[in-house]
Amino acid sequence: MAKLNVGERRRLEKLFDMGGGYVLDFSNRTLEEFVYDSVEAEIYDDRYYYGSGSKANRLRGFWKHEPENRVGKLIQDLIDHAEEIYGGEKADEISACREITNRLLSAGAQSAPQSSAQAPWLGASLPTGSIPASITASPDSDGTQPVRVFISYSWDSEDHKDWVRELADCLALNGIDITLDQYDLQIGQDRFQFMEASVRDADAVLCVCTPNYVAKANGRSSGAGVETSFMTPQFFNHIQTSKQFIPLIRVSQDGSPTTPDYLASLIFVDFRKDADFDESMETLLRHLHREPRHRKPQVGPKPRFDR
Repeated sequence: MAKLNVGERRRLEKLFDMGGGYVLDFSNRTLEEFVYDSVEAEIYDDRYYYGSGSKANRLRGFWKHEPENRVGKLIQDLIDHAEEIYGGEKADEISACREITNRLLSAGAQSAPQSSAQAPWLGASLPTGSIPASITASPDSDGTQPVRVFISYSWDSEDHKDWVRELADCLALNGIDITLDQYDLQIGQDRFQFMEASVRDADAVLCVCTPNYVAKANGRSSGAGVETSFMTPQFFNHIQTSKQFIPLIRVSQDGSPTTPDYLASLIFVDFRKDADFDESMETLLRHLHREPRHRKPQVGPKPRFDR
């Protein structure tokens, strides 16, 4: 897969006008033709289905599945097309995106097999610090259904929304069936029904905790508060349902609670330090996949004390 950090993706998505699910001026048909002419790939193949399946998400799916050389070639051609549309209007943005293309093409030309010592999860490169992206885990082969996870969070800022999406992407690429409003809540849908169904159907609910999220959850205000209203009855019944509620601490403030009141007694995963993202992600993935780092040994036989 191509290693694009979140800053690079945001630049490309802004240039390609991908915010509403679109890609530049393409229709479904013309995007299909363009991608095939560029890299001989069928963009509407199932392997590129991602999120809602929109044109923008198809392109994101391509970025996530294909190596640097193919991704770099397609982005290069898309930048050329964007330049034809905008002319000199977005010269700085186009120049910055061409640097991304050059890096991808250079990396693709020099690519070598990944070291087996690399972490198998995707290290998210966040706006506040660059964390190298690594290879993704091999898909499970035991035929079991993936763990279904709903991610509850507050829209604190665009950077925070990007971070949450990176978290969701990392989980999805490593065997977790994620539900996230940025991908799964469409125009015209009932957002309250979406929240209720997402909480009900999930095996685990991940609560991305920030001071804003905690305040809204405790005050039952805004989207996070509504989700909390749906979650608390199931939380107090989670022993019978086996549903998990897992706090992820993203931002905290001294003197303020780190989690909503109803989650205060739960063990959390600490995501406050971007430099420790890979370690925190491994902790979370191991828990969700029931693959602990250390396994409790079986009880052995009683020793013979007469020896």
